[in-house]
Amino acid sequence: MFHFNLGLYIDIFTGVGICFLVMAIAYKFGERKLKNDYSYSIYLYHEIFINIIVIAGSSGFAQTWIAVGVVYICTLICAYISCHVIEMPATRYLKNRAQMWR
Repeated sequence: MFHFNLGLYIDIFTGVGICFLVMAIAYKFGERKLKNDYSYSIYLYHEIFINIIVIAGSSGFAQTWIAVGVVYICTLICAYISCHVIEMPATRYLKNRAQMWR
């Protein structure tokens, strides 16, 4: 007899749901521009926190969504710090150095 276990597909539903959530937020707030571009910092740090959650072994629907929230919050905090402590000073330094050689 065929038995359908939803637990096997929770991660698929979560992944698709997160994709739709990100696209909806991007579409809704796409016209608003931030002063700084955090996309590269987010790209650098998100996988670190995803791997930590995977290694820690988040299981169950509620725990998965809590883990997603933790990943978002930690990624955004690290991206903000990285952007302001590393990227922006390095960009200013390189722009000033490039102007010296003109």
